[in-house]
Amino acid sequence: MSEIKTLEIPKWGLSMEEGTIAQWLIKEGDSFNKGDEICEIETTKIVNVLEAPFAGTLRKILAKDGATLPVGGLIAVCADSEVSDAEIERFITSLGGSAAQAPEAPSEQSKAETSAPVAEKAEQPQTVAASAPVPVKVAKGDYAVPESLQGYQTSNELFATPHALKLAEKHNVNLAKVTGSGREGRISVQDIQKAVQVAGGQWPDVKQQTQAKVVKSTADDSQVLATPVARRLAKQWGINLNDCRVSGTRGRVCKEDVEAVYYRNNPTPVNEQPLQCATQPQSTVTTVAMNGMRKAIASRLQAAKRNAPHFRLVV
Repeated sequence: MSEIKTLEIPKWGLSMEEGTIAQWLIKEGDSFNKGDEICEIETTKIVNVLEAPFAGTLRKILAKDGATLPVGGLIAVCADSEVSDAEIERFITSLGGSAAQAPEAPSEQSKAETSAPVAEKAEQPQTVAASAPVPVKVAKGDYAVPESLQGYQTSNELFATPHALKLAEKHNVNLAKVTGSGREGRISVQDIQKAVQVAGGQWPDVKQQTQAKVVKSTADDSQVLATPVARRLAKQWGINLNDCRVSGTRGRVCKEDVEAVYYRNNPTPVNEQPLQCATQPQSTVTTVAMNGMRKAIASRLQAAKRNAPHFRLVV
């Protein structure tokens, strides 16, 4: 009766714990003699060739190229051609199979189980959308506060910004029903806007409000203190220095102050940046797995940083 033998990951050093199949030098069905080169195995230090410890025929490869197994892990089964494939499979099953096999494709039952929760989640937004409040139809840019948020009340317990308090009083918004997102739950104008929009109302954007109120000054700016660069940019862009804040040294308008006014009056379109990037060639990123030596270097550096005490001296 022919004997079924196995090939395993050898232990080539005291510190060797696992090995990676770099390349098989023979294929399934090939015969080999004792001492022939079977495959290349990579460790954390070297790439060595596994020599056949016996003569036989390679019947089944269990660890493909790139598979990593611990020392003693089963990589292949050898037997004579007289042994049937069924016996080989039973032998592998008795050993517990191979841990380096590729993951199996999901079965039809698992697909049905995973698709069932997805279907339930897909049905849920339809119910929520049916019960959502109907938005109030008003002119664009106007305020429309739903009845559920109306009823302004003055209370010392309300913690909101001055601008939010002023707008809430003007448009009859009950701040007790608004959740603040600021520090210690402080209510801002953005919080009121979000609450009104969620309830089905309308609240203009804060940025649009501030931009609509920008009024350019027509006063003489020749006596305004400014740096030469700021004055040249203001003349080039048609900006009055009286509209610029003063943040430079000795009370002068600097370059950044003029640029702030320019970008405020000429906001960059949102779609401009992607159009510029689309003309440039896109670089592809390729992920390369680390070999055994690089893994060992990384683990040693991590252990040294974690276990060894570090201190620095500055003179």
